[in-house]
Amino acid sequence: MHSTSLIADKEMVFSPETIFIDKSVADHPLTLKTLLQFPNTPVEYNITLDEAVQMIQKTSTDVFGAGKRNLILTRFKGSFLKKCPGISPGMVCCNYYVVNLFKN
Repeated sequence: MHSTSLIADKEMVFSPETIFIDKSVADHPLTLKTLLQFPNTPVEYNITLDEAVQMIQKTSTDVFGAGKRNLILTRFKGSFLKKCPGISPGMVCCNYYVVNLFKN
C-alpha cells in the first residue's frame, strides 16, 4: 500500500513508510509530536541525512518515489528567513520575506 491514500472527501493523507531521525533532533518537541502522529511507522534513529538517502537508494529501484514515501527529520541548516526570490533579474520584487521551515 502506498504512503498516501484517498479518503471519502478526496483529501490526500500522508503516512510514511519509514521515519528517519537525525540524532540532532531526536528529543525535539516536533519530532516527538511527529512520532505520535505515526505510531505504527517503523523508525530509524541516529541516521544522518546522507545515511538515510543511502539506505533509500540501496533498497529501492524508484529512488525518487521512495524519497516521497519516507520522512527524514533533521535540523534545517539553511537560512530560516530569506528575501523573496522575486529579486531575480527581470522580476518585480514584492519586498516580502520567505520563512523556510522545511526542505523537500
